Amino acid sequence: MRFTLPFMFAFMATAAQADPTVFGLTLGKTTQQQFLAQYPAKEVGESLYSGGPIYNVDPANIDFDGLQKLSVIFDDKGTLVYVSAQFPKGKFDYLNQALSKKYKQVSKQIPLVGNKNATYKDGNSKIFLEAPHMSFETDMTYLTNAFDKAYTDARRASDKQKKSKEESQL
Repeated sequence: MRFTLPFMFAFMATAAQADPTVFGLTLGKTTQQQFLAQYPAKEVGESLYSGGPIYNVDPANIDFDGLQKLSVIFDDKGTLVYVSAQFPKGKFDYLNQALSKKYKQVSKQIPLVGNKNATYKDGNSKIFLEAPHMSFETDMTYLTNAFDKAYTDARRASDKQKKSKEESQL
């Protein structure tokens, strides 16, 4: 019994590291219906990368100081795959500290002057925090690995097509 108890706690801790939750929305778990029941939102289009709807949420509906914009994307099955939030640039350090307490940091670049960014991982999701040097905003993005791959693959295909088109003109 003495050896099984620590093993059980280790297993429970691993199982607890599921996909992240932000503003009460869990990536890979929250459905479109659950989201719409929780927040009034405006559908603004369809994602090229997931085939699902894109919604904007009025930041006034979320009790989080400094939140300026919030967008979410679902996949074609109605599951949350992407959340993007925008804050004033001065929120970067606060958000970075809060994220580092909750998620595993996989990279960071925080110079005194220049672009600031940090990347976190949790379950099957990634979290990006970015504050470009010449911007007044900090962007915090949560996305599933599947959405990230779809975006990256589409971006590569587009770049390849553009390069091929340019080369054909020479």
